[in-house]
Amino acid sequence: MAADVDEGDMVSISFVGASAGLSGINVYWNNDAAIFVSLLNGNQATGNYTVGRFSGDANAARVASNKFTQVTSGTYSFQGASFANRTTIPINMAADPAPLQLRVMVLYRRSSVGIEPTGGTLADGGIVTINSTGTAENNIVTNVSLTRFSEQIPAVFDNVLYTNGSLSQ
Repeated sequence: MAADVDEGDMVSISFVGASAGLSGINVYWNNDAAIFVSLLNGNQATGNYTVGRFSGDANAARVASNKFTQVTSGTYSFQGASFANRTTIPINMAADPAPLQLRVMVLYRRSSVGIEPTGGTLADGGIVTINSTGTAENNIVTNVSLTRFSEQIPAVFDNVLYTNGSLSQ
C-alpha cells in the first residue's frame, strides 16, 4: 500500500490475521522526510505489552541531532510508485508478546509512504480500495481507482500513551 501522509501524521497496519510467515515490513518514503515507527506487541491473556521503536532518516546532517538511524537513499519502486528511502522493520509473528500493530509517523515534511510485507501477507481490511469503471460519450471507458489506509488513530494518541498524559475534550 502507498499513500501520501502529512508531516506529523501516521499510518498504521494491523498484524491481526497476518500469515505466520511474515518476517518483516519494508517502509518506503520520499524526499527529505524522516520516519519514526512504533511496533506495538501484546498478549491479552498474560497482560504483557511492549513497544519497539525504529527510525529512519536519509539526511546525514539531521541524523547527528535527531539520533535516528541513517538510511542510504536509493531508487525503489513499489506498487507503481517511486521512493527514495527504505528501511525494513523485522517482525516475529511467533514472539510473545506478538506483534499487533505497526504505526509509521512522518516527520519534517509531507511524504508518500509505502508499506510492504515480506515473507508473508497481511490480513485484508487495513487498506481500503475503491474501483470504478464508467463509459462516456463515444464509448470511452474510464477506470478510476482510489487506495488508502483505513481510518487511523490520531497521532496525538501516541503522545498521550507514552507520556502518561491524558486526553480531555
